[in-house]
Amino acid sequence: MFFSCLDQLFLFELHNLPINSDAIILIIFLLPNQFCFISCYVCCDFNAYVFCRLSCSLLDMLNLAEELTKKIMKKHENLAETEKQLEIDRISNLPWDVLDTILVCLPLRDAARTSILSSKWRYKWTNLSQFILDDKCIHYSISDKTSRWIEIRKIIDHVQSNHNGPIEKFKLAAYCCPNYSDLDQWIRFLTEKGIKELIIQEFSVIKHFKLPDSVFCGPKLSHLELYGCILRLPSSFKGFDCLKILQLNHVFIKSDTLEHLIRNCPVLEKLTLLNLHHLACVRIYNPNLKYVKIDSAFEDICLGHSLLLASVDIRMLPMNGGITHQPPEQGKVCTLIRVFGYLHGINRLSLSNQFLEVCSSLFFF
Repeated sequence: MFFSCLDQLFLFELHNLPINSDAIILIIFLLPNQFCFISCYVCCDFNAYVFCRLSCSLLDMLNLAEELTKKIMKKHENLAETEKQLEIDRISNLPWDVLDTILVCLPLRDAARTSILSSKWRYKWTNLSQFILDDKCIHYSISDKTSRWIEIRKIIDHVQSNHNGPIEKFKLAAYCCPNYSDLDQWIRFLTEKGIKELIIQEFSVIKHFKLPDSVFCGPKLSHLELYGCILRLPSSFKGFDCLKILQLNHVFIKSDTLEHLIRNCPVLEKLTLLNLHHLACVRIYNPNLKYVKIDSAFEDICLGHSLLLASVDIRMLPMNGGITHQPPEQGKVCTLIRVFGYLHGINRLSLSNQFLEVCSSLFFF
């Protein structure tokens, strides 16, 4: 009778406890010393509260308690391991645009190192939307310029073989001697990927290469920086509708080509011309321009109908070893008027002494 009442009492208590379905509840009732057994209630069903009455010796009960304790600890260890795996999976399973945003903030060399994390990560770095190839991508022990380009070409080959999706930005700024056939093929690949920012900066040597015509078919191009190339517009060129920034450095370009290029960039805001080759006259007609910097050899200049220009920086370099002072053609106003006449909103103006000397030597009409 005593045990029956005790059983009912504790079974009632157990049924009213908030028991977690993932837990094992062990309740030991130690009866008075004159009794030589122990009543044990074990929740053995995780989804329903099913309690069993066991009668056993104290030693057996201690062994049982130890075994159950080990099982509980093992379960907690497995749970911790599972949570750890889930945490890794949470990172791996993030949306690609989130992962891309994280990885493009790293130097490309570090982003490539994520390939060792797991098979899922092996080629993730090759699918980035931005690639900046600079000296950090090449091991410091490699000093030969040709060997350094070979290291860059390995990266390019990996990307070309595995990349899916668009490439928005590419920047090459490394001390190397590029193979121009490789570079030409890579630029074509970038154009097919819908490149928006194409930046090719200084190499170790200047060897002019023909810029692929495919560059001029990039409808999304908004930022273009070129170095050491020959720029000729194809007959099919209709303009860069999205181009806002244009920088040409050590580029072979004719005056008429430059003028046509600038005219056909309706949203162009920033123009930088550095050390251009075979450029006799700089004629800039673009109503949207806000910033102009010219550091190159030329004979004449005209900033026409650029009413939004706020910053102008002009430095005139010697042309073919000396400056050719040619008076303006009959019927044209002087160079100074053609430079300053349209600068109604100018905030900053910087002119080199050499440029002012040339202007002062010309005839005024």
